[in-house]
Parts: sequence; C-alpha cells; structure tokens
Amino acid sequence: MATTPAHRCLEGIPPTGSGNHVQTRRFLTELKQFMSMNQGATITLNPMRDCAYFLSLIDGPEVEWWIERSYDWPHNVESGKSPLPFDRTAWAALEGDFKRAFVDHAEQGAPATK
Repeated sequence: MATTPAHRCLEGIPPTGSGNHVQTRRFLTELKQFMSMNQGATITLNPMRDCAYFLSLIDGPEVEWWIERSYDWPHNVESGKSPLPFDRTAWAALEGDFKRAFVDHAEQGAPATK
C-alpha cells in the first residue's frame, strides 16, 4: 500500500505588498524570510505554485497591471509557450521582473545620507 506524503501548511503570517516602490525591498526580504522558514511546505515544492503564491500576496492599484500579466506567465511556462530563461529558476525570473517593475532605481544608486 502506497503512502502519500503528509500535507505541510505554511506557518506564520505572510508579508503583503502593495507595489509601493519604497516598500518593495522590505517586502521581498520579509517574503524570503517567510519562505525560508516554510521550506518543505507543500506549496513550496512546486516552483510554479510558489510563484502563484507570491503573486497572491501583492495587492493594490499600482500593481494590478503587473499581477494580471504575471499570472499568465507560469501557465505559459508550464504549457511550453514561454521558456524559462536559460540560467534562471521560475522564482528568480519572477523576482527579477518584479524588481525591474517596482524597485525605486534612484534609491539603488543613491549614496547613504548622514
């Protein structure tokens, strides 16, 4: 008789993001902490479900266009319509696209103020 692996739920309170440029880096850091704490949870074992979960955490009028476009991407990758970039995982590709769309690039190059 075959046994099925136990379903493991996520633990803790997931971060939420609004697409606000000022909060983007903080949101990504909190998300990485949350997902690291939940390694091995059932949802994290499938890279495309992991990406869909990430998209479900972001809300707000500033990000609606990006979320709508991004929900099509995992489906297109799984169906073979869109390839993953050669050297990227699904998460790395989605995170990179998110950063390009929402990180305040002026903040990245600005020197620290005293």
